[in-house]
Amino acid sequence: MAEQNHWFEREMISETIARIWEPFVHPFFRANIFHVRCKEADLVVDFGMGLRSLQSFLATDPDRPIVAVAMSTLIMWDRSTSLSTGWDTPWRQTPLRA
Repeated sequence: MAEQNHWFEREMISETIARIWEPFVHPFFRANIFHVRCKEADLVVDFGMGLRSLQSFLATDPDRPIVAVAMSTLIMWDRSTSLSTGWDTPWRQTPLRA
Protein backbone atom coordinates (compact mmCIF):
# COMPACT_ATOMS: atom_id res chain seq x y z
CA MET A 1 0.00 0.00 0.00
CA ALA A 2 1.22 3.52 -0.72
CA GLU A 3 2.99 5.63 1.91
CA GLN A 4 1.13 8.56 3.50
CA ASN A 5 2.87 11.27 1.43
CA HIS A 6 1.99 9.50 -1.85
CA TRP A 7 -1.57 8.44 -1.03
CA PHE A 8 -3.19 11.69 -2.23
CA GLU A 9 -2.71 13.69 -5.43
CA ARG A 10 -3.45 17.40 -5.81
CA GLU A 11 -4.37 19.56 -8.78
CA MET A 12 -4.48 23.31 -8.19
CA ILE A 13 -7.54 24.74 -9.93
CA SER A 14 -6.70 28.27 -8.81
CA GLU A 15 -4.46 29.88 -6.16
CA THR A 16 -6.96 28.99 -3.45
CA ILE A 17 -8.81 25.91 -4.76
CA ALA A 18 -7.33 22.42 -4.95
CA ARG A 19 -8.89 19.19 -6.19
CA ILE A 20 -7.52 16.20 -4.30
CA TRP A 21 -8.01 12.50 -4.96
CA GLU A 22 -6.69 9.09 -3.87
CA PRO A 23 -5.07 7.52 -6.97
CA PHE A 24 -4.78 4.09 -5.31
CA VAL A 25 -8.55 3.87 -4.78
CA HIS A 26 -10.44 2.20 -7.63
CA PRO A 27 -11.97 4.86 -9.94
CA PHE A 28 -15.48 3.59 -9.19
CA PHE A 29 -15.05 4.53 -5.51
CA ARG A 30 -12.66 7.49 -5.88
CA ALA A 31 -13.81 10.85 -4.48
CA ASN A 32 -13.14 14.35 -5.71
CA ILE A 33 -12.06 16.18 -2.56
CA PHE A 34 -11.94 19.97 -2.70
CA HIS A 35 -9.89 22.20 -0.41
CA VAL A 36 -10.65 25.92 -0.60
CA ARG A 37 -8.50 28.37 1.33
CA CYS A 38 -10.86 31.21 2.22
CA LYS A 39 -10.11 34.47 3.99
CA GLU A 40 -11.12 33.36 7.49
CA ALA A 41 -11.33 29.57 7.27
CA ASP A 42 -10.60 26.56 5.09
CA LEU A 43 -13.44 24.73 3.32
CA VAL A 44 -13.10 20.98 2.76
CA VAL A 45 -15.70 19.24 0.60
CA ASP A 46 -15.68 15.44 0.71
CA PHE A 47 -13.13 13.42 2.68
CA GLY A 48 -12.18 10.31 0.76
CA MET A 49 -11.97 6.76 2.04
CA GLY A 50 -10.18 7.47 5.33
CA LEU A 51 -7.31 5.07 4.62
CA ARG A 52 -4.69 7.81 5.16
CA SER A 53 -4.77 11.13 7.02
CA LEU A 54 -6.26 13.84 4.82
CA GLN A 55 -5.47 16.46 7.47
CA SER A 56 -1.75 15.58 7.33
CA PHE A 57 -1.80 15.91 3.56
CA LEU A 58 -3.60 19.27 3.68
CA ALA A 59 -1.19 20.62 6.32
CA THR A 60 -3.81 23.03 7.63
CA ASP A 61 -3.13 25.51 10.42
CA PRO A 62 -4.65 24.03 13.62
CA ASP A 63 -5.66 27.53 14.77
CA ARG A 64 -7.59 28.19 11.56
CA PRO A 65 -11.22 26.99 11.42
CA ILE A 66 -12.19 24.32 8.93
CA VAL A 67 -15.66 24.23 7.44
CA ALA A 68 -16.37 20.60 6.61
CA VAL A 69 -18.96 19.64 4.05
CA ALA A 70 -19.48 15.89 4.42
CA MET A 71 -21.21 14.95 1.21
CA SER A 72 -20.63 12.64 -1.65
CA THR A 73 -19.13 13.92 -4.88
CA LEU A 74 -20.24 10.59 -6.32
CA ILE A 75 -23.84 9.44 -6.16
CA MET A 76 -23.28 5.88 -4.99
CA TRP A 77 -20.78 6.07 -2.13
CA ASP A 78 -20.45 7.58 1.35
CA ARG A 79 -17.48 9.95 1.55
CA SER A 80 -17.40 10.95 5.21
CA THR A 81 -15.09 8.15 6.45
CA SER A 82 -11.99 10.34 6.65
CA LEU A 83 -13.93 12.99 8.56
CA SER A 84 -13.74 10.79 11.66
CA THR A 85 -9.99 10.10 11.57
CA GLY A 86 -8.38 12.25 14.27
CA TRP A 87 -8.49 15.85 13.06
CA ASP A 88 -6.76 18.39 15.35
CA THR A 89 -9.26 21.14 14.54
CA PRO A 90 -12.56 20.89 16.42
CA TRP A 91 -15.64 20.47 14.25
CA ARG A 92 -18.77 22.55 14.63
CA GLN A 93 -21.92 20.89 13.40
CA THR A 94 -24.24 23.36 11.74
CA PRO A 95 -27.23 22.25 9.69
CA LEU A 96 -27.39 23.79 6.23
CA ARG A 97 -30.51 25.70 5.32
CA ALA A 98 -31.76 26.18 1.79
